[in-house]
Amino acid sequence: MEAFSRLAGVAIPLFSLRRHGDAGCGDFAALEAFAPVAERMGMSIIQLLPLEDTTLYGDSRDSYPYRPIASTVLNPIYIAVDQLPPLADQQLEQELRAEAERLSAQKTFDYTQVWQLKRRWLWASFTEQADASRYFTDMINRYARLTLRYAPFKSTPIWHYWVCERMILDLFPDLDREEWDFWDAMKRVDELEQENKQLVVRTGNFYVYCYMVAQRQMRRAVATIRQHGLALMGDLPVGVDPHAADTLAYPAQFNKRLSCGAPPDYFSPDGQNWGIVTCRRNWKTLWRERFDYLDRFYDYLRVDHVLGFFRIWSIPRDGRSGMLGYFLPSRRYLKREIARLGLAETLRPEWIAPTKNPATTQVLWIERLDGGYVPRYDVASAAPFATLSPDLQERMRAVCEEYYYSANEELWRERGLERLSFMQKLTSIHLCAEDLGMVPQCVYPVLEELGILKLYVERMPKSAGIEFEAAPYFSEDSVATTSTHDCAPLRLWWAEDAARSRRYYDYFLADYGVSYDTTLTPELAEIIVRRHLESPSRLCILPLQDWLALSPEHCATVDPHSEQINDPSNPHHVWSYRMPIRVEELPDDWIRQLRQMISETHRL
Repeated sequence: MEAFSRLAGVAIPLFSLRRHGDAGCGDFAALEAFAPVAERMGMSIIQLLPLEDTTLYGDSRDSYPYRPIASTVLNPIYIAVDQLPPLADQQLEQELRAEAERLSAQKTFDYTQVWQLKRRWLWASFTEQADASRYFTDMINRYARLTLRYAPFKSTPIWHYWVCERMILDLFPDLDREEWDFWDAMKRVDELEQENKQLVVRTGNFYVYCYMVAQRQMRRAVATIRQHGLALMGDLPVGVDPHAADTLAYPAQFNKRLSCGAPPDYFSPDGQNWGIVTCRRNWKTLWRERFDYLDRFYDYLRVDHVLGFFRIWSIPRDGRSGMLGYFLPSRRYLKREIARLGLAETLRPEWIAPTKNPATTQVLWIERLDGGYVPRYDVASAAPFATLSPDLQERMRAVCEEYYYSANEELWRERGLERLSFMQKLTSIHLCAEDLGMVPQCVYPVLEELGILKLYVERMPKSAGIEFEAAPYFSEDSVATTSTHDCAPLRLWWAEDAARSRRYYDYFLADYGVSYDTTLTPELAEIIVRRHLESPSRLCILPLQDWLALSPEHCATVDPHSEQINDPSNPHHVWSYRMPIRVEELPDDWIRQLRQMISETHRL
């Protein structure tokens, strides 16, 4: 398959797939089952969200897929437990299957209950095989001896630390998941081993087993996808959890004093604090290990928040609001420079974050952890700004404009070019950028130089001064989509933002002979989808929910509010969307309709 032919694809989180026999969430077998269906639809690419393990708390907080606890370990929650060897304990197996059927019938994905079930099932399978087979035990022990428990060396790979972390979290459920130290916990492991060595060894070996089963099932799914002539697009998170195994394998490369996020925007007026950390220096060895893992599965890779590879919005760990962040790397202003700019009187303690009240964002300056100051984002909206003289207001605006829009461009260009070009040298995977948000001027020239595709969404225009980007004018070096997992799918957006969707209709759809409706009808959805398929973009990858908007039956029976995957403005959002029917039951007439459209627009 040509890397950048005109192709069509479908985006769906793995947990959202639904198949016969699943246990309440999409799994590797569901991905395998989806491949022939996607081929019949005319798709060339299946795009997934990150698949790495996120299980830290054991509850719904772990549903957030962009906060991995190991960047090279598949989440065991995606293991298809019904494909494990039958249990000798038939009564237990019947009990587990009954619970799996109950969870499978639920409308949404319940991370807590699904993992509780799968852990029981995996543990039963593991212990039966370990007790019954000396070969199995020897194989697991051979891998286990390589883990940190036996080899605490600098060259220890990330997944070995992950085994130890998962062992710790299982052995000590009382551990504070927010504040805990790996090495202190390992001392507790040593003490427990004196009392119950079998429990410690078995728990560690169990996670080696989970790692191996997940790898095997995912490789089989990838092989099936390729047998059907499809490519797989993965998703590369910009950071990891502060306690992730990556931070143990490469401790010098992470600054745990800072969290990462995004500055304020239309969707999140207070900014976003994702609670993750990113690598800062000596990062090349870490990325080699990550791409050794990614190369096993993916043909394309969506680079999440590619802007973070140029500069990352950084918030002190004790800060609450994403408003109180600053870009790294970036220039900083020293007191003498601020005085030289005529702004010395703005450096009042109560106008500099952090203040005595950590919850307030009403400040003019933010003090960086490494010294110096930067102006708060959108400083003119801060309460103290209104108390300044007109002259000081103008000076503060000028400093804010300089910092956010011009002073750091060359620094960011060099950093982005260095990191992204290095990533390209590591892999044959085709990189696609998620470049939405506050985009520095240097980003697009770098992406174009490296041949990395941009992302276009009509209702998130890249050009200033327009409300919508028009699909017929998307650039060729791009991925076209109707919505992303971070915004409302088409049907929900149409209903929730009626005034704007009406303007969209008037701009783009009125000449097609289909009347406006306050509900997005399948006929209107088909026009929107066809416009994207006809766009110049090399790839057109739409969420499954937006492809399903063409089905009258789907529109008549499924509430559009149930289709939203994430709400970025809600830091406590639970990722629980599941497709309403099983992949085996997707209607043939709808499948034929999509294939015909994709063929007619020369993407087949």
